[in-house]
Amino acid sequence: TRGCRRSLIQFFSKRIPCSCLDDKYAEAKSQPKTGLCDLCHERQERKSLMICTRCRRQQYCSRECQRVHWKVHKTNCKTVASNANS
Repeated sequence: TRGCRRSLIQFFSKRIPCSCLDDKYAEAKSQPKTGLCDLCHERQERKSLMICTRCRRQQYCSRECQRVHWKVHKTNCKTVASNANS
């Protein structure tokens, strides 16, 4: 899955009506939010990832990953950005 463990526990703890995930949720909440670089798939803290300023959907661990991935991302980025602005 792309989601971090913290997000998955939070998702299920809000939807399961018992208290079986309360301890896990409390433990996971103290951990930082993480995300994946869209090129190298390295998991890092979300606040350290750089987000595409045009579409705001892609995230990268470095400027180099963003530059290399641009050839693939360019077409989709323009489409997403134009749909968001209309």
